[in-house]
Amino acid sequence: METLERRIKRLERLAFGLAVALVVAVATAAVQAGKDASFNIVHAKHIAVVDEKGVPRINLGVEAKTGSAYVSMPNQKEKMGILIQVTGSGKPKVVVSDQESEARLQVGLAGPGDMVMLVMDKDGKQILVIPK
Repeated sequence: METLERRIKRLERLAFGLAVALVVAVATAAVQAGKDASFNIVHAKHIAVVDEKGVPRINLGVEAKTGSAYVSMPNQKEKMGILIQVTGSGKPKVVVSDQESEARLQVGLAGPGDMVMLVMDKDGKQILVIPK
């Protein structure tokens, strides 16, 4: 259980670091694109960081219908790998999926201060639920 909690903390730190790096990269690219440009805010509905083949590797955006803000990192098959999201109602959630885009780990808040963690097997069956 402690190992799982350490892994979750490590994934959260990694995702936060990637999000910060993404913002820095976008700001740097914008400045380099227009050397004389001066701005305080970059407005976008969706930002995608792509690899050398043009495949999105990191996505940052807001879902228009729900108002959910997210950072997602697809796996090598271009399916969902990691999703960090704050729902339109303000509830944070982290989902880690396997190679087939099946959710295997989900951590979030069900309500104020009510942390929930689910671990699923390859068939989607919950094998660990915290709290029970």
